[in-house]
Amino acid sequence: MLEQLRRHAAEAGEPLWGLSGPHDAPRYGDSPDACGFFNDHGGSWQSAYGDFFLSWYAGQLVGHGDRVLAVANGALGDTPVEASAKVPFMHWWHGARSRPAEAVAGFYKSGGKNGYSPVAKMFARRGCTVIVPGMDVCMNKQHRITGSSPDQLLVQIKNACRRHGARIAGENASLVVTHTSSFSRIRSNVLTAERMRPGHFTYQRMGEAFFSPEHWPAFVEFVRGVVCGEWPDEDEDRDVADNPNAMEAQPV
Repeated sequence: MLEQLRRHAAEAGEPLWGLSGPHDAPRYGDSPDACGFFNDHGGSWQSAYGDFFLSWYAGQLVGHGDRVLAVANGALGDTPVEASAKVPFMHWWHGARSRPAEAVAGFYKSGGKNGYSPVAKMFARRGCTVIVPGMDVCMNKQHRITGSSPDQLLVQIKNACRRHGARIAGENASLVVTHTSSFSRIRSNVLTAERMRPGHFTYQRMGEAFFSPEHWPAFVEFVRGVVCGEWPDEDEDRDVADNPNAMEAQPV
């Protein structure tokens, strides 16, 4: 990979840029503002070198993903199987101008463009569904501290997929969804406007806690609300029993 960086730097007329990665980037586990590279104001990411490196890095990851999907399509051939792959939901520091979590994952917002557009275009070209996790994530105190913005990021991903014609599917991110606000968030994302609606949603991580008294009843109500709409109360049930013809007026 370093050799590819050297060649790319030489082609750009800046051979010194290909000697290594950014010298002032934070290390693994550091806060993005621990070093100068991702500083919102005056950080190296805003320099010509920063744009060069982050654009090259994002291109390398998108190129790798494209090759993987090409191999997958070749293996599937003409079988009636819909390929899908998950993109990371990097909502931490989304409120920062440098968007460091997304940048290091290969989603680089260069020149004001949507950092997810190249990925969405690649998925659409290969006929692969984009699995978007985090459809249950709500803003909380910790998110505000880390500059997180899950709502804005989800809209950004959906817009990129809609613009390039990539199919969308959804997943939850939490190990177990216990808060009604999280279930409401999933429902609003699943039952959103048609052009932004995911083709399907997978409720994952069905472990022991899934069937706990704290979780299972809430999950049942969530599924009822999504699939069947609002359920009638007991008085309405008695009215239907007394008048069978009333069933025709009940929503299906």
